[in-house]
Amino acid sequence: MENLRRRQSNTETVGSVNFSENPTATGYTSARIWCWSINLISTIVAIWGLLALPARMDAIMAMALFPVAALITMNRFEGIAQFDAPRERRRPSTLLAFFFPSTLLALRGMMYWNILRWSTLCIPAFAFSLLLFALSLWLSIEARQKRAVGIILSFICVFYGFGVTVNLNGALANSHSVYFQARVLEKLYNTGRYAYEDFVLSPWGPQKQTNRVSVQDVVYRRHRTGDIVSITVTNGALGIPFYSIK
Repeated sequence: MENLRRRQSNTETVGSVNFSENPTATGYTSARIWCWSINLISTIVAIWGLLALPARMDAIMAMALFPVAALITMNRFEGIAQFDAPRERRRPSTLLAFFFPSTLLALRGMMYWNILRWSTLCIPAFAFSLLLFALSLWLSIEARQKRAVGIILSFICVFYGFGVTVNLNGALANSHSVYFQARVLEKLYNTGRYAYEDFVLSPWGPQKQTNRVSVQDVVYRRHRTGDIVSITVTNGALGIPFYSIK
């Protein structure tokens, strides 16, 4: 009876799934190896994808698929792997593989693609976010049973939806571009914690007022206040127009 009570006290229950603390439990070693491997590989792929050329579809797809692979792995080792465990009872988890590619995919979208009309982004980004969150609820009992886990995953899904939408929209674009010109009215920069290099441009094309835009370092250094810059506007594959400045 004492042994039975000890085993019961060393078991955490989430819904109908028991999470054993015993590191020698069946499948624990396999779960740890799989989770560690997918976390490591996803981190390497996410960094590579962030630095890859904007239109590299292999980088975009790899970053987009790793969060799904993370959920499948957690489902495969359900009862052993766990997203939300007390610090003193750490368990194998693929939360890093779910979080890192999603957030870096969103960062990649902000770095490489300048969205012209943000209102056109909302519906497809929401659709991709909802799709991943629905998959999370289907594959993870923790997402269904633990509110904190569900909230954390939902926020990550928002980054994922934005990143997938912006990157696919730009990388798959094949429509004709429209060209405009604008004058640099002011150059702004900050090298502190929140670094930026921006131009304040005169009205151009669909922009009827002066507007502030972020530019790449090479573009910022090339132009002075008063210079004329070239602006290329392209309608993306998902109907989201974006622009680039040279």
